[in-house]
Amino acid sequence: MIPRQFPARLFAVLALACASLAAHAQASKPANEQVIEPQVPRRDVRVPKIPSNDFVAGLFAGTYATENFGSSAVYGLRLGYHITEDVFVEGVYARTDVSDENFRRILPGGVFPQPKETLSYYNLSAGYNVLPGEVFFGRRFAKTSALYLIAGIGSTRFLEQRKQTVNFGLGLRVFLKDWFSLQVDLRRAEASHAQARASLDLARASAERGESLLLQQLISQSDLDELRSNLSRAEAQLQSAAAERDAARLRLEFATLRAPHAGVISSRSVQPGQIVSAGTELLRLIRDGRLEWRAELPEADLVRVRPGAIVRVKGANGRDVTGTVRLPEGVEMVQPGDNVKMIVELLPDKPIAMDEGLRFAIREGGKTVGAGVVTKILE
Repeated sequence: MIPRQFPARLFAVLALACASLAAHAQASKPANEQVIEPQVPRRDVRVPKIPSNDFVAGLFAGTYATENFGSSAVYGLRLGYHITEDVFVEGVYARTDVSDENFRRILPGGVFPQPKETLSYYNLSAGYNVLPGEVFFGRRFAKTSALYLIAGIGSTRFLEQRKQTVNFGLGLRVFLKDWFSLQVDLRRAEASHAQARASLDLARASAERGESLLLQQLISQSDLDELRSNLSRAEAQLQSAAAERDAARLRLEFATLRAPHAGVISSRSVQPGQIVSAGTELLRLIRDGRLEWRAELPEADLVRVRPGAIVRVKGANGRDVTGTVRLPEGVEMVQPGDNVKMIVELLPDKPIAMDEGLRFAIREGGKTVGAGVVTKILE
């Protein structure tokens, strides 16, 4: 026999079970699901649709061969645009003077009204860099180059006639200077860094907004974990973009030589494009118009020389010129047995002419620590 209270108790158990299931469903998937809209200031990164850095303009000159009329000098203008790193389009306009000198030798009056007639042409072409790389001139020089395929259409005007033309071929470009390409790399890296910073700001604001929504039970824990993962990913992308920007800036700085002080370049030890190792002397600079004198002393006197010591050189006319001693770069102190050349910066009231046979003395603390006679002028 079933008690009368059983249906009521069964209904209460079912109601509690439904309430528990509803609460669990609300915790796993909120009923009032909201879209996260972080309130952050918008930061626009303006990237031009057609970057001016991708344009290439230049003048060219060469040799143009005309059938039956030989070869002649040609000159013109080239304007190109790089769609990608390897794909480009270009337009060319050129002129040359064609001569009928060979025909005038066998035909009176030749075949042209004038001894020379102007031939001009233009074409529009598309090209592709097949083998970008470097060209080495010996072991010490290297230049950026690109072997490319090109094809296009154009028009040629000669003797008041115009003809449509088709051109195709293989070419090799050698860039004498890549400073502009380094600037382009730096600007692209800076734009990527700005975009990464904007993405990080958005990801950080979304994560902060998600934490507040989780406290209100409007999103689930998994949604917040995804927002935090996006924040970590944005931070890593910003660090990567910053590293690329710094590397591009460093490459551009390495491509530019900056003097440590004002002066006059007295000699150059390398040539443009030459490959050198670290520590190689590139240029020799005379600071502020000073004179530098390189002296050699016996080892017994050299060990007593200190940087900053006062040097006095007496000329044949009895005039004294003073200077200070400095050691070459990388030499902090002279030790017994070292073979080091001493460099003296002379500070005369007016320019002087150094001659062999002059006597000099090195003084430190009011005492003469070395003396000798100039036997050889190195510079």
